[in-house]
Amino acid sequence: MSESARTRTYLANVRRAHPDAFVWKVSDRVTSGIPDVFIAKDGRTIMIEFKHVKPENLGTALSMMQKHQLKKLAQAGVPVYVATFTKDGYKVFDHHLLPSPQGTYELRYLEGR
Repeated sequence: MSESARTRTYLANVRRAHPDAFVWKVSDRVTSGIPDVFIAKDGRTIMIEFKHVKPENLGTALSMMQKHQLKKLAQAGVPVYVATFTKDGYKVFDHHLLPSPQGTYELRYLEGR
């Protein structure tokens, strides 16, 4: 299943579980690096970037522009998450895209199914 098909399925599940939430698939091809999904509910907002890669390859799957935009959003106080899809569901990582001594990016694992 493609990344876009998995994202659509995830969004359908969110909409079904939270019918009062505002769920928007960002499909702006002009603005590079903006996360894929915007979700707002009860005065709270989150943004999620989806990647169709193995979790161990996530750091290299994000473009420099995506890393930059995720960091800017996080610094502005927006909770930003990166999700990867697995054969059994998904894994979600938080926005702490901090450079490690090796020059890679560390993502803290939050949840999955």
